[in-house]
Amino acid sequence: LDKGASGVLPVAWSEPARHWLQAQFASRLVEKEYLCLCEGDPLDSGEIHAPLLQESKGVHTRMVVSEDGQDAHTQYVVTQRFRSSDPSSQELQMMLVRVKTTTGRTHQIRVHMASIGRPLLGDNMYGAGSQ
Repeated sequence: LDKGASGVLPVAWSEPARHWLQAQFASRLVEKEYLCLCEGDPLDSGEIHAPLLQESKGVHTRMVVSEDGQDAHTQYVVTQRFRSSDPSSQELQMMLVRVKTTTGRTHQIRVHMASIGRPLLGDNMYGAGSQ
């Protein structure tokens, strides 16, 4: 999980359990699903096919969408939409998005959602005001 993210991390307490768990992941039998709060204008459900490339930027790993990168595929479904006011009195539109990935690239969801103009709320690296 990325720093600042929460979720479930499976742990095997015995060698047979570790082998079983590894086999489940290797066979792609484990479905990973994420709930993300994104900002930006409302959006319909969809898919993102955009290769990701690691870009060196100091000590932090930063990924960018690039044709030279590794294949990355993200599916998303918008489950709820919200409107709120931020301190500067501008209306902030947000949506709760259910996300699945078929590839597991570094920062994949964060980069993909930002690449379509819907960054994760509070993401300092790829979100609004970053760069």
